[in-house]
Amino acid sequence: MMKILKVGDKSQAICNSCKAVVPTTYTLRDVPFDDGDGEVKNVLVSVCDTCDSICSLPHQSTPAVRKALETKRKPIECRVPAHMIDILNLACTQIGCETDFRTQMFKYYIHKIAYDDAALAELSSFKDNELIEGKPEKRISLKGRHVKADLDRILYRTSLTKTTDIIKLITIKIKTEILDMKKPEPIKELRTIAVATL
Repeated sequence: MMKILKVGDKSQAICNSCKAVVPTTYTLRDVPFDDGDGEVKNVLVSVCDTCDSICSLPHQSTPAVRKALETKRKPIECRVPAHMIDILNLACTQIGCETDFRTQMFKYYIHKIAYDDAALAELSSFKDNELIEGKPEKRISLKGRHVKADLDRILYRTSLTKTTDIIKLITIKIKTEILDMKKPEPIKELRTIAVATL
C-alpha cells in the first residue's frame, strides 16, 4: 500500500548541509531545478528540522515535478499551409470537439504512428497528395514529454528528414481517417480522450 504523506508529518533523512541523518518535517516549498532554470512551486518536501534545508522529495511529489518540467520544455513548432489547420479544425468538429483539441489529436496520432509499422509505412504514401503543397502561413505548436521522442522515432524509422514533413503527412492521414473514411476506431478513441481531458 502506498503511503501518502501530509504537511506536518515527521521523518528522518540525510541532510546535505548538516552532513548527518536529521529529523525532518514535511512541508510545502518552491524547489528550484538542478540547472537553475525555473522551479516547482509549492510542492511537498522533507525539510531539515535543524537548518531548514530541503532534504528530499517524496514519491507523491513526482507528478508535480514532471508537470513543471513539461511546462518549461520548449515546444516543437513548424509552419504549414493554412488549409492544414482547416483540416484539423474540421476533424475536431467531426469528433465532436472544440478546435483547441487539435493538439491532443495530433499527439495521439504521432504516438500511435511511432509504434505501428503499418501506419509508418502508410505515412509515406501520402507524399504525393496535392494538399501537402502550399505557402506555410500557419503555425502548429506541440509540447509534451513524449512528443519529441515519438517524432524522432518516426524520423528514424522512415525516409523522412524533417519534422514539418511528418506534421503535414499526419494531417493528411487525419483527413483520410476522420473526414473521408470516418473510421470508427480513432474517432471513438479520440472522443474518449476529449471527454477525459474536459
